[in-house]
Amino acid sequence: LIEVLRCVHREIQSLEPNTTRVLAPEVLDYYSVALLWIRITDLKNQYGNQLTQAEDALLTIAEKNPLTVPAPLLAYLKSYGTILTKLESNLWPLFPDLPTTVVNNTGGYFAPAITEETHNVYEEIPCLGVLATAVQQCLTNIVGRYPSPLDSEDFQVNTNLCGFRPLSRRRDEARAFIQAAAIAEDAFPSNITNAGFNLNLILATSEMLRSCSVFKMVTTALTTLGSAGSQSQTIYLNSYPEDTTISAIHNEVQPSSLGRESTSHNGMAVFTCAQLFKAGTNIQPPPNTTLSWSCVTPIAPWGIPQAWIANRNERRNLTTYWYNPVFVGTRQYPDETILGLVQRFTAK
Repeated sequence: LIEVLRCVHREIQSLEPNTTRVLAPEVLDYYSVALLWIRITDLKNQYGNQLTQAEDALLTIAEKNPLTVPAPLLAYLKSYGTILTKLESNLWPLFPDLPTTVVNNTGGYFAPAITEETHNVYEEIPCLGVLATAVQQCLTNIVGRYPSPLDSEDFQVNTNLCGFRPLSRRRDEARAFIQAAAIAEDAFPSNITNAGFNLNLILATSEMLRSCSVFKMVTTALTTLGSAGSQSQTIYLNSYPEDTTISAIHNEVQPSSLGRESTSHNGMAVFTCAQLFKAGTNIQPPPNTTLSWSCVTPIAPWGIPQAWIANRNERRNLTTYWYNPVFVGTRQYPDETILGLVQRFTAK
């Protein structure tokens, strides 16, 4: 998702630079991840899942506050949901609870630390805590990598942590936009206890996007999107790392599926990377073989535990039947595919 959003921001910056003088990419990331969690929570509600108190509060807010969604983000959000496959099987995605762990006084984290049990969700689903911290860091003078509260004496987080990116250069107008939501370097007010959900910032961002003409914008209550998703959710991606120092999003992937899917579904599978298998690499020496997927970079003498490597794909939980590569697509680079699809969404 973050790669999609950075492409969206660059397109806006190219065509409407006055908007991005105020709207930092970190704020667009935060806003979009908030919308993602509304979508996730609404799907869970439609499936009859028992919601947490925080999730109930999130849906109540979402129902009362229509939000503006750029076309690429809307396509991303609508890709998740229930599908009826060509083999007459009903499938639906499973999601964790809305994160409400507080780390360094900011809520919205999955857990207080990255461990064998938590590294996968941190690598695969963006949480509001990571993005809220990035927004707070925008109020500093740091450009580039910033200290993460998830760093430890054994490792530093890297860009495989969903939502963690080097800080962009930003103008005073962008800082003022953030501060108007009562956000400070050491404070991130949340309308939902411990969830990192700042409604003032979200509504202000929605209003800013409403006046943007680079993409078609849809203003809607996200609880009205329905439960249907895209067939792309059954297409899995094998990754082929070429360089252990960069993340899988910049390495070749190959879509494969049990059933014959359209080219557009293959493209959406790469666009979302929802079924991306984390691969190692033949490049030596260790421990760099994990850097194409691991959200942490080890500090010697510590190394990525074998248990992390062994369980890195445990969230690819369709039965092995679905991972039978009957139909295999063309290898492609996700960042190039994502950029091309985002550009197709620009208003003509």
